Amino acid sequence: MKKIIAIALALMLCVGVLSVSAFAAFDNVESLAVVGTGIPGVPEWKPEAPEGDMEMVSAGVYEKTLVMTAGTTMKFKVAGNDKWDDTCNFGSATIVLGEVAELTCSGGSSDMPFTAEKDMTIKIKVDLTGDVATILVTEVGAEPETPADPETPADPETPADPETPADPETPDEPAKLGNYYVTGGAAQDTNHDGSWLSNWNEKNVDGQMTDLGGGKYQKVFKNVPAGAYELKVNDGTWKKSWGDNGNNYYFSVEETCDVTVTFTLNGEEGTVSVTGAGVPGTADFSVISVVVLMVLAATTTVVLVTNKKKLF
Repeated sequence: MKKIIAIALALMLCVGVLSVSAFAAFDNVESLAVVGTGIPGVPEWKPEAPEGDMEMVSAGVYEKTLVMTAGTTMKFKVAGNDKWDDTCNFGSATIVLGEVAELTCSGGSSDMPFTAEKDMTIKIKVDLTGDVATILVTEVGAEPETPADPETPADPETPADPETPADPETPDEPAKLGNYYVTGGAAQDTNHDGSWLSNWNEKNVDGQMTDLGGGKYQKVFKNVPAGAYELKVNDGTWKKSWGDNGNNYYFSVEETCDVTVTFTLNGEEGTVSVTGAGVPGTADFSVISVVVLMVLAATTTVVLVTNKKKLF
């Protein structure tokens, strides 16, 4: 038991020695002074001059505040104990405003230049509490004067975007145009001029159908007058077209209305439907001739119907 206690005491002693040595690297330094050339209010290169003395703000930590004019440069070192010697000659650090740098403690350390880019008050802080001496130069008042970012919650206070659902409320934009075309005109055996379409070109711009997605295409013709009509749907080349078993689709309009042509494509199979307020639902329609007979000043119209086809 006594042996264990002895070992524990020895370990505690070693730790104590290490702790003391870690914080006692510069225990020979009792004071620090900023020394050099161009230092505001400090005589050049006189470590004994009281104007360069740094204030000890805590054990091993020293500070010096200087007021500098824009464009001026000072070259300085930090001397210990109001004199120059190898153990208290601190220099050779690259000074960057706001960044900690390591100091070299030797008689051969070099001067440290610092240039003020504007009129400013700086604070030089030297820390001797570690194994390596460090220096930090900051602008007095700079840090507490810029808390703007956390104090500007402008974004969460402007919920304008969720209050303007304009895009989802305007589905009136036309769907993209497809590559299928309605071609046709008035049925050949009527006297109607076919002005509703009357175009059998493969890429009839007036008959280009709108792609509704899912293999469905549609074209709406406005104010189609009463009459008999025929049409086909083609792929813009006439290499493929869809009609009534290779023939045209026939339909009639009983009174002027908008006529909607819907084309549904399933693989190579396509179906066409024609709807409108004045378009009959289904009927058989094929007029091949109209014969007008005049008998004793009376007009008789004879309609011959043959080759009946499905009406869409």
